[in-house]
Amino acid sequence: MSQFPDPWIIPTESELLDMADMLTYKYSLPRTAYREYWLAEGGKYRFSAAAAAIHFLRSIPDARCHIRNIVLDEDHNSVAHPESHVLGLIPFCRENPSLHIVRRASLWNNIFQSALWPHSGEWTKRIQRSDDPKLLLADDITRPVARWMVEAAALGRMGMPQAEDRFTLILDGDPTPERTSEIFNQVLQRDAAWQEATVRRLAVEHPDDPDCIILEDWDCYTYRAFPRLLKDLVRDGKSGSIRCNFDPGQSQDVDALVAMHPDWDIDAWDDGWLRHGVGFTTEPPLLDWSEMMRRNVLHM
Repeated sequence: MSQFPDPWIIPTESELLDMADMLTYKYSLPRTAYREYWLAEGGKYRFSAAAAAIHFLRSIPDARCHIRNIVLDEDHNSVAHPESHVLGLIPFCRENPSLHIVRRASLWNNIFQSALWPHSGEWTKRIQRSDDPKLLLADDITRPVARWMVEAAALGRMGMPQAEDRFTLILDGDPTPERTSEIFNQVLQRDAAWQEATVRRLAVEHPDDPDCIILEDWDCYTYRAFPRLLKDLVRDGKSGSIRCNFDPGQSQDVDALVAMHPDWDIDAWDDGWLRHGVGFTTEPPLLDWSEMMRRNVLHM
């Protein structure tokens, strides 16, 4: 097995054992120790629906050209950067010009919960991110949503033929679309405007160095294309291949935001972005946020 496999590839049992051997060699622990550790301390590791579809299509080389439509229901978060897994479907779209793919990604049960994957198996830290574990923190929301959006928007550049016609990403706000709309309006729209304001400020500080506008390590910056994609979604009801089944809110006035803080430098904009414990509760029929997280990621 490649040391750097495509993230959407589902490993075989022998490949899993090979990986365990590599870890055994690196950390001088018996192979069984890893299995015992993750069963005792770890959480649920799911494959994405996209990865499962790729695995299935690879298993039927003589029949897959007859498939016309695939619906991927990403109803829980999964391993290995699942937002990118649709890239693994590009070869099948090239092979089969009649293939259409719809990928429905649940915001509440998947994307919102994928803000922070644990390190060293510390899964409980994902559940209790604030003094009130029932809150979905505002500061954790925008980046994972933006990540799914920019991956979908990149499919055409990555080689998917007629990407906007043949692939659709649906950001699924059910079963509480009104609450989802509130979050988009108050959090994602604000963060998109904040990012644009920050980039403007940086351009003023460094007028001769446009390449300095690379802020991936800053809290206030997600991805370069994100503000534009969100504006398209508001204006047209879609943004390329991206749709949503709720009202995504209204774009905020970047000029007014910049005018409010004329003397802020980039550090002030980054500090000002933080909301320090502000968050959202769920609404019925959803469970409270901590219980949703617990059931989703922990062995129970």
